[in-house]
Amino acid sequence: MSFIIVNPPLFWKFGDSRISYLDMCRKINDGPEGLRSLPTEHLGISSIQAYCARKGIPVHIVNGIVAEHTSVEPTFAEIEAIVREHGEPTVIGFTGTSLVFQATLRLARMCLKRWPNAHTVMGYDFGTLNFEQILREYPDIHFVCRGDGEAVFATLAERLANGRGYEDVPGLAYRASDGRVHANEPVALDVDTLPWPTRNDLPRVLRAGFSAGVYASRGCPYRCSYCALGQTSALFGNQSYRLRSIENVIEEMAYLKKEFGVHHVTIVDDLFLTKAPSSQERARDFAEELLRRGLGLEWMIDARVDSIDRDLFALMRRAGLRKVYVGVETGSEEQLASYNKRYGLKAETPVDRLKVLRDLDLEVIPGMLMFHPSVTTRELRQSLELIEELGWESHYQLFNRIKLYPGTPLYREYEEKGWAVGEWPVKDWEFRDSRAKRLSDAVLWASMQSGAKFQDVKRVFVQHLEAWEQNLEITEWSPPSLFDSAALQRSGAA
Repeated sequence: MSFIIVNPPLFWKFGDSRISYLDMCRKINDGPEGLRSLPTEHLGISSIQAYCARKGIPVHIVNGIVAEHTSVEPTFAEIEAIVREHGEPTVIGFTGTSLVFQATLRLARMCLKRWPNAHTVMGYDFGTLNFEQILREYPDIHFVCRGDGEAVFATLAERLANGRGYEDVPGLAYRASDGRVHANEPVALDVDTLPWPTRNDLPRVLRAGFSAGVYASRGCPYRCSYCALGQTSALFGNQSYRLRSIENVIEEMAYLKKEFGVHHVTIVDDLFLTKAPSSQERARDFAEELLRRGLGLEWMIDARVDSIDRDLFALMRRAGLRKVYVGVETGSEEQLASYNKRYGLKAETPVDRLKVLRDLDLEVIPGMLMFHPSVTTRELRQSLELIEELGWESHYQLFNRIKLYPGTPLYREYEEKGWAVGEWPVKDWEFRDSRAKRLSDAVLWASMQSGAKFQDVKRVFVQHLEAWEQNLEITEWSPPSLFDSAALQRSGAA
């Protein structure tokens, strides 16, 4: 008898070539230093593994992303190896976003064909928000964990192993014998009582040049229209944003340094810091405790623009803070409002706040959503001016586009407007103006050329933007479409 959780592989096909998720990260980040802030462990399934171990349930993990699989076959081979050693699987769990759903289905079908008595279960935000459609339309998925997965997976595994009923398991969605889908309300776990995640993948992650990660909270108090985490957090009402104690988090950071020689830790929370006084005070206490402990670690956080306070960030800088990811999204206030992301700054602008980080010699990793279906030249100018004023030089900022995650308000909005194209759940969108598409394709093409520099990519961006503004046609060259793999290969971008 075995219990297995699988992180399916994520990869892209370009002609005859395949690029793994980690390899794509290498291509779009600026050298080794850019990778050092990217945690690639899956702390969610590692936390489930640790929780189950405490309950006496041995769970084995197959991580196709960390293993850099570029097809499902090697992932399935790892599953087979576990089964040969530990016995036929009782439960096989799958995690991941909508991008790996097809890989999940293929793996589930392969597993059920090989071990027909196994039970399959999905989790993550994608499963949480889309459980009804998954269970209604895909019979190879038997269960879905909604919200926190530790207790749901452990209880389900225990019940199935002992032939007991599962209908009352909190947070579990399932298909009843009559075919109807039932779902139990999720329960918000006390994150301070959970064991630390296992770290079996960390040595391989560090060797590949990526970062160790810890989480200091779960959930998010905000509801940006494009964000799946915010919609999942909403299920927990007033417990949508739960904090670990400072002592617990710092103890885990100290453990990572002692046991794995880690010198940089990425705090993986979608939002470590808000503008709320309680959040600001907690960050201050966190920094002061790090200084008191003298760990000598460098670390990175995610923060909102409106949470940036000079004195607080100066203190965190002294305590080892070196990088800050800020979801800037766009230079357009109107577009921010459409994403339900408002800062409410009065006397200051976002640039004023962001310059604080620059003045403190903190590296800012901006999250820019440069392109959306109805993007205008004015908005692109605003975003470009923001990038130039703050001195950010990364290709990725110039071609990143809003992504559609099923179960979010933005996904529903684009479907209702007829903007979403493709098959569920991985839908994309089309530009309303062909000139925006040409600009986007040109910038992507330029950024993928070997040895491309930011200024070169920006020059292409500006060239096409000016042509659009002046209603001129670019005739010197025509970049291949993002989805034209043959053209990409011919251009050398693949």
